[in-house]
Amino acid sequence: MTNYLNNAEYQYRRQRIAREVAASRGGRSRSDWLRRLAATDPARPRHLR
Repeated sequence: MTNYLNNAEYQYRRQRIAREVAASRGGRSRSDWLRRLAATDPARPRHLR
């Protein structure tokens, strides 16, 4: 259980860092738009966000 929690936290941190790096590169608006579209589309499975 502890291992799972640590892994989840690690994945979350890595994702956040990757997102910040992408944002600092200037590709933020398009990826944010795509993510918002994917998140709000009810026809899409949740895990594809």
